[in-house]
Amino acid sequence: MHHKNLRIVIKTDKKNKIESDLELLRDQIKAEKLEWERTKMRLENQATATRDEKVRLHADLKEAQIKNEQITELKRSIEADQKEKTELGKVLRHHKMFQKAEKMTKH
Repeated sequence: MHHKNLRIVIKTDKKNKIESDLELLRDQIKAEKLEWERTKMRLENQATATRDEKVRLHADLKEAQIKNEQITELKRSIEADQKEKTELGKVLRHHKMFQKAEKMTKH
């Protein structure tokens, strides 16, 4: 009878050890799942931040391109105005020279 009780104790110990090992394994799986979820959340947040930064940079680039086009157009306008001013200056000098010459010939 003592031998039978020993077997029951051994089987109970084995069962308890297996249940304990299973519980440890469950806890480890839960911990790993939580770590995976935290990592997933962190990566999703990084992806969102990267997308937001890309959108912001694209908007900044568009704004810079528009400003660059405006500057180029302003430069063209200034160059055209300066060319017109130079031409008007030449016409004015010729006109003054012509008036001087006309005065000199009248006197």
